[in-house]
Amino acid sequence: SSSAASDVYKRQLYTLINRISIKVLAYLAFIVVYAIYVLGYTCQTATTKAGQTILTHDPKIRPLMAFFDTIYSTILFTSFGVILPLLAKRYGGLSNQNVFNMMMLIYMPLSLLFTILAIIGIKDRDNDKYFFKNKEKIRFSDFLGVLRHNKPLRLLIACAASDKLAQTIAGHTLVTTLLFRVILNNYTLSSSLSIGVSIATILIIFFSTKIAASNGQKKAFQIASFFSLITSILLLIIMLIINPKGQMINGFSFKGIIFSLSFILMRAGITLTQGVVIPMIADCADYEAYKYKKNVPGLIGTLFSFVDKLVSSIGTSILSVMLLIAMGHESLDVSTKYTTGLFIVFLTV
Repeated sequence: SSSAASDVYKRQLYTLINRISIKVLAYLAFIVVYAIYVLGYTCQTATTKAGQTILTHDPKIRPLMAFFDTIYSTILFTSFGVILPLLAKRYGGLSNQNVFNMMMLIYMPLSLLFTILAIIGIKDRDNDKYFFKNKEKIRFSDFLGVLRHNKPLRLLIACAASDKLAQTIAGHTLVTTLLFRVILNNYTLSSSLSIGVSIATILIIFFSTKIAASNGQKKAFQIASFFSLITSILLLIIMLIINPKGQMINGFSFKGIIFSLSFILMRAGITLTQGVVIPMIADCADYEAYKYKKNVPGLIGTLFSFVDKLVSSIGTSILSVMLLIAMGHESLDVSTKYTTGLFIVFLTV
């Protein structure tokens, strides 16, 4: 229900605030509404991570959580990557209100549907008989205590936060617009590659799940992170070689093909690392339960979600500052022209 409620508040960002003519009031309204949305979304993600913990404690089965979650997420975000460029082309750019109106009509009902399905799916396991009984109530000070003595959680947060920072920046809509519209001058190519990314991610997650089941989540995360790093460096080198400087790149040309392959592998690697993290959060909650006799999956999920949201906001801020330096106060859209500064921003992120 928190997911559906946060979506309602997020909708106000596009249907209410743009009707406020006084800029100062519009900015204040944006901050208030967005803050409420973030609170609702954070509640939803915290309960999601707690729910994943109680589904199973079998180390052989738990990697399947990452397998199915990555597949579902990949399909969903692929549809996002396909539909958004098409809507932007139809309505003349991302700044057109109709783009977001159509996206809301598509994804808000889907969000509500997935929330209902999640509640149905977990109802049988969401029962006291499956939990350790805490002898005392959880207090706010327990957050610091868990961070202090739960070393696996600290290490996971540190590793996942660095990956999340890179993913937030590299996967941002502005970076997609910068790459495909400004540098490659072929915005519709991103729709086609989204499908390729989905196929590659699903194929790679098969191997990752087998590694996690036989060698542990840590090994799978290390391999996924290494794969993501190598493919990111490969894309960087290729972009330095083929930089079209705003001239259109055809997806079927030699340059277009080698770029497409490297981009697909890079995006699949980024998606994979985030998917592997999910069952590891549940492992950290089990560690706390068995060693310290505290069943606090909600607390573990909240701690992780807090860092996740903090890193996400920092990543967006970093990208915004870089674009501000490169462009000044101009907005990045489908009409933006190529500059060396923007190319440097892309290479950096």
